Order: sequence, then structure tokens, then C-alpha cells
Amino acid sequence: MKQLLIHFIFLIILSPALAEVRIDICDRGVIGAAIVKAVSEVNCKEVSVQKMRALESLVVANQNIDTLPPGVFAGLDSLKSLNLESNQIKILDRNAFQGLSQLKVLRLDHNHLTSIDAPVFARLISLEVLDVSFNRLHRISDDGFSGLNSLIELRANQNQISEIPSLSGLSSLRSLNLERNSLTQIRSLKRLSSLASVKLSHNQIQRIAVGAFQDLPSLIFMDLRFNQISKVQPWFLRTENLKTLALDNNKISAIERDSFLGLPNLEEISFYENQITELCRHYVGLNDSVHIGGVTLKDCP
Repeated sequence: MKQLLIHFIFLIILSPALAEVRIDICDRGVIGAAIVKAVSEVNCKEVSVQKMRALESLVVANQNIDTLPPGVFAGLDSLKSLNLESNQIKILDRNAFQGLSQLKVLRLDHNHLTSIDAPVFARLISLEVLDVSFNRLHRISDDGFSGLNSLIELRANQNQISEIPSLSGLSSLRSLNLERNSLTQIRSLKRLSSLASVKLSHNQIQRIAVGAFQDLPSLIFMDLRFNQISKVQPWFLRTENLKTLALDNNKISAIERDSFLGLPNLEEISFYENQITELCRHYVGLNDSVHIGGVTLKDCP
């Protein structure tokens, strides 16, 4: 009988189904309070470890958070969505997101981030959506997005980024939004095999380097509206599956011969509010099926 009792006590200690382990997370501050609420506990002194491990969504928005201490999300092993929007976060510690290997969506929009200087997201191996829009980002190191092999959508619009950061390794990336930044030129945006949509409107882009857009077999949409582009050069883009190209509200005054010859599947292109008013489709490399907006078509010489 005594042996059976000991065995039963041993099972209670080890089995989460029979005995619930509780921990104190009061030292996690506002984030700890949000976890308490999310798992329907009473206070931060005795929080169920099992409930924390099962939590899949956490919202800590509009809470005036300015830092994310290392390990602040420890124990949230199943977390898939983390919303930290509209806080005052300025710096990201490289260990801030430690343990969130199942995270798929991370929202850091509307914060005070100025730079990403280290591979702070490298451990988020399952991340599919990263939103750092509406911050004050002006610099992103070459390893800033390293490790995000599962990333599908990157939102970095409404910042002060002056150069497109390295996106090498983002083999799953489908959507890139860099609208309303401080970009002045595009040097390279290559070898992103899954990239389908690129939004670069409302920047200050004047120049696009020859071959800047290469090896983008899945690209179907490109938005370059509201920039400072004045001239379109031959083989401007080499993306065989591009369907829509928006060049409205630039300063385009000249388009050289065969500029769009590398776009055999293009369906729509627009030039509204540019300096150019007339265009010969075959001269610039556009076939008869392409819908052209914003210019008057003229006969080719």
C-alpha cells in the first residue's frame, strides 16, 4: 500500500494532466499582465505553465512598452501570433524573441524603432508575416532579416529606409512593401524566387541599376508610382511573368528602344502624370495585348 501511494505521488508530480505547475511572472511587467489575461488567470504570481505553453495568440498593444527584455516571452512555446503594435519600442534585443519557434505573425508596427542591427529575428524559424511599418527605421544591417526562411510577407512601409536591406535567404518571400521610405535608387533586388508583389511607391527613386530586378520568376506586380524616375533604359526589367507595372507620377520624359522587351507577359502598364505624353508601343518593346494608360499611342517610325 505504501509503495502504491508513493507511485501515485510520483505520477502527480510528473504528469501535467494530474498536477498543474504554476510560476510567478510578475517580473515581466505589462507583458506578464497581458499573458495573465490571455490565459484567464487571476494574478501574475501563480500562472499555469501548461496554459502558457498552449497559448497561441498574444496582444500587447498601446501599452507604452519601450523595451523587450531577454526571455520576456519564455514559456510561450505554441505562440503563433504576437501583436506589439503602437508601443514605444526603440531597440530589439537579439534574445527578445527566444523560444518563439512556432510564431507565424509578428506585429511591431507603430513603434519607435530606428535600426535593426543584429539578427534579432533569426530564431523565428516559422515566421510568415513581419510588420515593422510606421517606425523610424533608417538602417537595417545585412543580417537584420537572416534566418527568416519561412517569411512570406514583409511590411516595412512608412519608415526612413534609404537603401533596400539584404533579403538574401528569404526564399519564401512573396510580398515586399517599402512604400513611403527614403529610397533614392535600386541597386539590387535579386534571386527571390517566390516574390510576387513589390511596392516601392512614394519614395525618391531616381535610378534603377541595370539588372537590379533579375531572377524574380514569380513577380507579377510592381508599383513604382510617386518617385523621381526620369528615364527608362533598355531591359529596364527582366521578369518574364510580370503582369502589372505602375510608373505613374514620376518625371519620365524619355523611354529608350526595347526598354520593356524583357516583359513578355505584361498585361498593364501606366504612365499617368509624367512628362512623356506619347508612346510607340513596339518601339519600347510592348506587344499589342498590353493595356497602356496615361499616354497617347502613336505610330512607330
